[in-house]
Amino acid sequence: MLNQLRQSVFGSVMMIMIIMTVSAPFAVGQTDLPPAAEATAPKEWPREIQKGDATIVLQRPQLDLWKGDRLTTSIATSVDPGLGQAEVVGRVVLHMNVLANTDTGEATLYNFELDHADFDDELLAERIDLLMQASVPTEPIIMPLVRLTGLITDQTVIDVEDVPLAKTAPVIYYRQKPAVLLMLPEREKRRPFSSGITMVADADHPLFEANGTYYLFDGVGWLSADSLDATTWADCRTLPKAFAGIPDDPQFSHIKEAVASLDNGSASKTEGDAGVVPEVIRSSVPAELVVVDGTPEWTRVGETPLLRASNTGSDLFLDTGDKFYYLLVSGRWFQASSLPGDWTMIDAADVPKTFASIPDDVEAYRVVASVPGTIESKEALAMAQVPEIAAIDRNTAELTVVYDGAPKFQPITGTPMQYAINTATAVIRVQGQYFALEKAVWFESSKATGPWAVASSVPSLIYTIPPDSPLYYVTFVRIYNVDDNIVVTGYTSGYSGVYVSGSVVVYGTGYYYPYYYWPRWYWGRPPVWGYNRWYNPNTGRYVASRNYYGPNGRAVGYGWSNPSTGWAGRGYQASNPYAQWGRNVATNGSTWVRTGHVTNSRGTVVAGQSTNGNQGVASDRRGNGWTATAKHDGNRYVGNDGKVYRRDDDGWSRYDDGNWVPATGSSADRERFQNIQGGLNSNYQARDRSANRNTYNRSNYSGGSRNISRPSGGFNRGGGGGARRGGGRGR
Repeated sequence: MLNQLRQSVFGSVMMIMIIMTVSAPFAVGQTDLPPAAEATAPKEWPREIQKGDATIVLQRPQLDLWKGDRLTTSIATSVDPGLGQAEVVGRVVLHMNVLANTDTGEATLYNFELDHADFDDELLAERIDLLMQASVPTEPIIMPLVRLTGLITDQTVIDVEDVPLAKTAPVIYYRQKPAVLLMLPEREKRRPFSSGITMVADADHPLFEANGTYYLFDGVGWLSADSLDATTWADCRTLPKAFAGIPDDPQFSHIKEAVASLDNGSASKTEGDAGVVPEVIRSSVPAELVVVDGTPEWTRVGETPLLRASNTGSDLFLDTGDKFYYLLVSGRWFQASSLPGDWTMIDAADVPKTFASIPDDVEAYRVVASVPGTIESKEALAMAQVPEIAAIDRNTAELTVVYDGAPKFQPITGTPMQYAINTATAVIRVQGQYFALEKAVWFESSKATGPWAVASSVPSLIYTIPPDSPLYYVTFVRIYNVDDNIVVTGYTSGYSGVYVSGSVVVYGTGYYYPYYYWPRWYWGRPPVWGYNRWYNPNTGRYVASRNYYGPNGRAVGYGWSNPSTGWAGRGYQASNPYAQWGRNVATNGSTWVRTGHVTNSRGTVVAGQSTNGNQGVASDRRGNGWTATAKHDGNRYVGNDGKVYRRDDDGWSRYDDGNWVPATGSSADRERFQNIQGGLNSNYQARDRSANRNTYNRSNYSGGSRNISRPSGGFNRGGGGGARRGGGRGR
């Protein structure tokens, strides 16, 4: 198994670099989609395997069970044994493991096992069994991730455990004019930033103090005030000269860009560029902000009784059936009888069923993934438990843990362990040993200061860290295999703050970590509320963004990272009434990469160019001689009774004793068919669902962006990974 994983990981090195603009939003107002969104993916099923004189034809797999990283599929299969013998029809049940690379949009299937082959032909049973065993893939198979999740149907069982999360709801602020939510505890902490400047380190925006004046970067521009409690801030066009001394460190590059956007005060206002200075709302408790551009403008959502507010970046709805307002925030649902109203957090199961019927060609479609029982919610649940892995060379991987002074440790409540509170690295003391987690790789040492080596195992005690601990995220990183030189490590979505609760995915544990529980104030508090996150069913990605509303325009800051590879990126898209602008960059240390991809009827091809001029091209691979075939129409399915069915103009028929017979030929057949018809219809409707998805997009509202051009400028939402800060504003 280790060799398979290593081949899969190393074989995807070039593909890992395909981070491009899949995670970045299109520019505000841009309506043209990239070529990939217009392409049609190849029809991959049925697939044919030639084994000597025998021909095996596999229909589209039916995904029966998805549990963790283990899948079970049923495949309607026909076998032409050759030697003049008649074709027989039956089913094959396979088990396999799956891992994902969401940066490249790929899934790797490996460790295939044949559960059984059922063909109801005793004379050929032994020969067919041998043929099936010989046809099981022995090497990993790579396929677009969205095609794998496209196999999920109403009949697929997604077996995943709920995580015990906090139930305390945040405060929801509702505004009809530009506003900024400043998350800042009452006991804010400060640290010297550069000569003459102090950083207010516990804020969720870049916030500084110089000579008694506070300077806040809201993602579009700079604001200033004499008090942190001020609700009225001034539009700041000139910063103190001390800001020129910001450390030349990559972690502060976004702040340097924001400072540079003012051009040291040389930029001047143009006519009509006065703008509106946003209200600054300071909250010392978990909070969310809903900003509507004036009075809500309600738009009908397809043919449903739902109305969506089109002039806000929030998922705000009015159900004309029950007359309630609904809001989706970080995967949680809220309900109110009026606006601004008193919002109440409700269980996802209590959301009106009409939300499940939102069509996939409207912007509101993304909320369907937060409605229990929908295929989109099942996809999100599946993605939440697929591990992303990396092969780590034990001889070259290094770790240096930087402490602020001598290492200081604090107990992890409910466990006999302690964790370091004055470093950005997760360092845990367990029974006299030290384990550190950095970029989803475990290291170990006999001392808190190192030296550190890649760990070959992790104490099981670490996985007892409770959800209310700020280090809970480390429990989602595991070591999958080890040999003399290589450690295969991987993580699931909880490492990035994506959890399962109430049969849907949610974002953040819901626990708030005030200073007394999260002393690592200078590294920032783990975000729970105040950051927009959602699952995009068109791309299979979990994305996050933070909207900013500044004096002269709107912006969305976004970011992404792949902890297992070290690649990371960030960017912003912004606009004012006269222009729009943006920037995207991907880096790994001193290395950058430019990439592109195209999907057409022949498959998916991607290309990349790196700092040193190296170039490469890769395409999705298929192994073991499986090729698409036109000998069958793909219209065969395995019923819940284990029989194979097909559908034509005369309805459903069943394969029985070498013949196709009507599925409802007798009263007994009709009663039997009623119990399986729902599953057959579901698979029939989903037959081409995965094949017709291209690699990254499914509808006109797909990809990382949710920006819609509006004459008024509007409020726009973008996509991306996890950063919460944008760039500067244009002049």
